Amino acid sequence: MTRKRWADDRPSAGQVEAAACDVITRFHRDVVGRGPDQISASLQGDCLFVHLRGVLTRAEETLRATDGQTPAQGEALIRTVRDEVVRRARDTLLDALSGTIGRRTESLLHDIAPDSDEEMFVVTFAEERAPRLERA
Repeated sequence: MTRKRWADDRPSAGQVEAAACDVITRFHRDVVGRGPDQISASLQGDCLFVHLRGVLTRAEETLRATDGQTPAQGEALIRTVRDEVVRRARDTLLDALSGTIGRRTESLLHDIAPDSDEEMFVVTFAEERAPRLERA
């Protein structure tokens, strides 16, 4: 049984959100080294918000708790490394999202909060306009 789709065959918001969660989870497992404990997504217009919990690797947890440094120093190091990982994988991640969802991505924003073990991705999609009709 197939799921009901829009008349123009675009996926529903729920289908986009589920597909994005799958892509981001796969990215986390393949590139970061472990998947998130929890993930949720919300599509609002042309913006997709993906919220992850339980994302720190053992190495990152060690950096966060290392003696001889302030928690802020460990968190800054984790942010720097994770931002660089996402930056290097950005095009691959956006291509995977576009291919899975069927919409052209425009930008990717990312942040991680090591103190609360959370991460956020915001993806914007190119505006999809209806085709122009020619006058007879």
